Amino acid sequence: MQRAIKFRKRLMEAWILLLLLLVFGFAAGIRSAYQTRAMNRWVSQTQDVLTEAASVRLTRLRMRNDMWFYRATGSAEFRSKYEMERGKLRESITRLRELTADNPSQLGAINRVGEAIQQQVALLDRAMEKARSAKQSGGPQ
Repeated sequence: MQRAIKFRKRLMEAWILLLLLLVFGFAAGIRSAYQTRAMNRWVSQTQDVLTEAASVRLTRLRMRNDMWFYRATGSAEFRSKYEMERGKLRESITRLRELTADNPSQLGAINRVGEAIQQQVALLDRAMEKARSAKQSGGPQ
């Protein structure tokens, strides 16, 4: 009889230990899933920032090309493309600022880059205006 009671007691201890292991394993799995989810959001936001930064760069280059094409051809098509790209550039810079609002060092970098890009856009605008004036006066562009 003593052996049976001792066996049941050990069996109960084993079940409790197994149950505790299962609970801890389940808790660790849930914690890992939450951490993975948070990491995925962080990586997704980083990818959004990189995509938007590439968009800013591409848009700026397209604006420059449209300006040169307009100067070479005088076609209003390139002027309208330039204006459209200028709007896209402003939207992209605004989006970058929104995406980096939670990180002061990134936001500071975006603000510095934004200022430099605005200076470049001002130069491109002057070149477009000069080309438009030359086209209207019939002079060399």
